[in-house]
Amino acid sequence: MVQQSVDRRGFMAGVAAASVAASLAGRADAADEAVVVAVHCPGVAALAVDQRAAKVAKMVAAGLAKLTGKDGADAWKSLFRADDTVALKVNCLASAISTRTDVADAVARGVMSAGVPGDKCLVWERSERELSGAGYLVGANPAGYRVVATNSAGYGHDAEPTIQGTVTQKLSTLTTSHATALVSLPILKDHNLAGITAALKNHFGSINEPWKLHGPGICQAIADLNSIPALRTKHRLVVCDATTVVIDGGPSNKPDARRDLDLILLALDPVAHDTVGTQLIEDLRKEAGLRPLARVGRPPAYIKLAADLGLGIADPAKIRIERVEVA
Repeated sequence: MVQQSVDRRGFMAGVAAASVAASLAGRADAADEAVVVAVHCPGVAALAVDQRAAKVAKMVAAGLAKLTGKDGADAWKSLFRADDTVALKVNCLASAISTRTDVADAVARGVMSAGVPGDKCLVWERSERELSGAGYLVGANPAGYRVVATNSAGYGHDAEPTIQGTVTQKLSTLTTSHATALVSLPILKDHNLAGITAALKNHFGSINEPWKLHGPGICQAIADLNSIPALRTKHRLVVCDATTVVIDGGPSNKPDARRDLDLILLALDPVAHDTVGTQLIEDLRKEAGLRPLARVGRPPAYIKLAADLGLGIADPAKIRIERVEVA
């Protein structure tokens, strides 16, 4: 089993080239464009946890500064209020390839720097078992925030389902009754039905019966789910752990298909984020001699469907990619 590390200099040059290409294609005015920030720190994915945390925190801070145009706590205050309850959704479905604890920690600390009390800053997943399997300690974190799950005491799912388009599901009360602001902390992986899994599909962990949506209509379901008002109106930020990604055979952990990108992606627009994430996966598949996602019968069609519902921008010509290097 081999976990490969890509040529990071060449990869980041490709990210920069994509931004230039979008510019040459003629983007709309700034109000009609989306920004995705790609923060690169060479070798960070391979570091031990105690060595990686400080670098990850630096990556998140640098990325948010580039995204918001503000530094330090002011960057976080531009997105969150002191009276918010902020739910930070991680992805721990496959314990060996989950949102890293240091990424969630850096974002949670940032949210608290905006004045949000620790007991109102909730790192969460659908089950305590999944959190524990990915290395999270359920309960109060020494930094002040809390790590909880939908099945933790005091939470659960709504009593009645929400119906939106093709979706009929009960939402986690963390998203409906508790949170005033939502942050998506996904990982970037190939997906055997949706093409990729990233920010938008992360909300499959916010519902009670996600398996019912895993079928031919999965792409429409992803778009419809994210258009539910409780999720759509509370969304504030995406911080994607793309330090290590899976380019084939996902969403399970496939060691031979893992690649260390040493990246964290940040965006306000989840559709633009997933558009960039798709291109990263496609580029890595091409490098590995794998066919494009559309050629293997699973294009991430949910991205355009989500854009059609007004959830964000899917047109690469209207997405500006900002590159940040962190030592």
